[in-house]
Amino acid sequence: WKFGVTRKGGAAGRYPNVDFGNLNLQFMEQFTGTLSDCMKEERKKIYSYPFMPETRARDIILIRPPGNKNDS
Repeated sequence: WKFGVTRKGGAAGRYPNVDFGNLNLQFMEQFTGTLSDCMKEERKKIYSYPFMPETRARDIILIRPPGNKNDS
């Protein structure tokens, strides 16, 4: 739903016991590295979102994940 960067430990640190407003959403750590590397990876995932299989299966193709309204 949303790609982002956290420096506070992910599910165990910043987001303990949070349901993200929907029981079908969960925190998944996909990359670790320096802040600069993480920001590059985040942008790469946002920009490639329209080409992901789950996005292509939609009737209306979104150019950004629903939680990432812009690139910042």
